[in-house]
Amino acid sequence: WRPSARAELCVHPKKVDELAAWLNGVRVDVELGLTPSSRVCVLSGPTGSGKTAMVRVLAEELGFELVSWSPPRSLEALDGCGYGESRLREFETYMRTATRVGGLTLRAAPARSPASGLPAQGAGAHAPRQQLRLL
Repeated sequence: WRPSARAELCVHPKKVDELAAWLNGVRVDVELGLTPSSRVCVLSGPTGSGKTAMVRVLAEELGFELVSWSPPRSLEALDGCGYGESRLREFETYMRTATRVGGLTLRAAPARSPASGLPAQGAGAHAPRQQLRLL
């Protein structure tokens, strides 16, 4: 189960509001063609405290496309010599790939219908969305 609205989050409302304000500030800067004054937000807390859930809910609410990286839990991807790729190498590969599409920049993505959550049809169906990276 994943929360899908602010009311379902088990995070103090003040913290949710603080993150939402930061994300709104970045979004406005980018929409105005400015470089966001703060491009990194670090959330800290114990495992299971709702950090990722809060980011996911707010990203959806504010219209961000969420791109995340999670380190693999196994060494299934072996190179030709039988060795798995290091975590650092995996992260470098992710960052190289993710920066090709640009973080916190406008990118055309299908707009979603508020009622169904499905891609909208017709004119203006491809509204720009900002991209948010979750590491």
